[in-house]
Amino acid sequence: MVGVLAVVTAAAVAVASVFAVLNASSDEPQLRIDDSVAADFGEVAEETWDRFLTEFPAHLDCIGGITLVADYDLEDRAKYDPGRAQMAVRVPGPRVLLERAVAHELGHHLEFSCDAHQAMRPAFLAALGRDPETPWFAGEEKQDIPSEVFAEAVVEIVLDDFGIVHTGIGLIPTDAVQVVVDWSN
Repeated sequence: MVGVLAVVTAAAVAVASVFAVLNASSDEPQLRIDDSVAADFGEVAEETWDRFLTEFPAHLDCIGGITLVADYDLEDRAKYDPGRAQMAVRVPGPRVLLERAVAHELGHHLEFSCDAHQAMRPAFLAALGRDPETPWFAGEEKQDIPSEVFAEAVVEIVLDDFGIVHTGIGLIPTDAVQVVVDWSN
């Protein structure tokens, strides 16, 4: 009886392990909210996540999972770690800044999680009036870094707040935002 129980227990553990691996590697978009995130910020993040998914339907198969953590000591408003698919957002902050930070970091997540992003870059760079060979992640100032401008274009789209002046970037040309809108659908 003990031998049968051990075999049944081992089989159950094996099935649960396989299920956990399959579930963890699922291509379904998933926002994981770390325990460091207060409930009210978690609600803001989930609302922003839902809007993000609605605005980028063509890429639901590559978005995958991302984890949100709250950070009281972060120098920047937020940052994205592509190796861990994790965004850290400085707290506390007003709702509008938290929404914008989450949407911006989700833009960076798209850059790393969706291979199709590479094909969109030349049109985006052209709409910015830049050479197609412009390095995507480099520049002297924030407005010179295409990756940062792209992430702010994502903010405009997700928050339905077009034509805004972005801190450190200024206005993003309408044509550049339209490239991202076209790519998102």
